[in-house]
Amino acid sequence: MTTRFRIRVQLPDRPGALANLAAVIAGMGGDVLSVDIHGLDADNAVDDLVVALPEATPERLAARIAESGAGELQWWRLETGTADSVVRALGWVRHVLEAGVGYSDLEVSRALTEICAADTAWVATYVEAQHVGAAADALAIGTSTVSFHDPLPPEVGGDGARPAWLLVAVDDPDDPSLVAFVARHRPQRFTATEVARASALLALHHELRPAVRPPAP
Repeated sequence: MTTRFRIRVQLPDRPGALANLAAVIAGMGGDVLSVDIHGLDADNAVDDLVVALPEATPERLAARIAESGAGELQWWRLETGTADSVVRALGWVRHVLEAGVGYSDLEVSRALTEICAADTAWVATYVEAQHVGAAADALAIGTSTVSFHDPLPPEVGGDGARPAWLLVAVDDPDDPSLVAFVARHRPQRFTATEVARASALLALHHELRPAVRPPAP
């Protein structure tokens, strides 16, 4: 039986690294269905892949990747939707439009959780966010910030015990109306790609606000 997983692997940023990873997956009888590459730093890259694995588990794949020196499997989950990232992105936009801007906070939160591989996300108005200490830097400079908290404060969804990376994104630097809080309880920092995607989604939401009206009751 073949099962599809979405996995994230940290690779050395050098020629042939992705080919080495693909060879490990192929050696287990698996197939790579899609690849989404994130920049991380000068020495490493992060790749999100959708893979089909027959009779194999992510734990076994993680061990094989480590043994081969191809990289480090950081997380995985079952993949039941489309493997194509562009189709998925258009689906998130459609859900936001269907909800109607002004009624779409839940859909925006869901989309942010997905595109940032996060554990939780929620949005607040600009006025509400001014009372959240973790948002101070983002509000001051009008752009997204990423910070590590140990533990994550309860005011941004923390349980007072677990550490987390926190992404705070503002929908518009000149006329802010919405602020997003995105948390990940894993040691991996948010990538520049994830930050850019979160900012782009919020910017789209901001641009649509004057044009979209709440659905009639």
